Amino acid sequence: MYLTKQIRALKISANYNESMDLKSEGIRLYGAARCHKTQFYLDYFRQKGLEVIFLDVEQDAAAATELRSFYTTGKLNFPTILVKGKKLRNPRTAELENWLEKKGFTVS
Repeated sequence: MYLTKQIRALKISANYNESMDLKSEGIRLYGAARCHKTQFYLDYFRQKGLEVIFLDVEQDAAAATELRSFYTTGKLNFPTILVKGKKLRNPRTAELENWLEKKGFTVS
């Protein structure tokens, strides 16, 4: 129950702009609520104060289809993070921070 509320809170951010193309302008996390690696990234973004759209590929068929389209294998490779259109598959923290900074996000 707590996890579900936490995930919904991440999906509905006070600063979320519906007209923003999040594939090219924001951060999207494709994963599964039950996945410990997905939870790591959700916690990371929350701690850094970064807005992220979480897409649970086990609960959302459209998100699963979208994620499959990113890979030639068509598999659900999660967690996958899109940072302004750049795909990162289960990145190390240093790699993620590097891309966040390159794409203009402040990582403190």
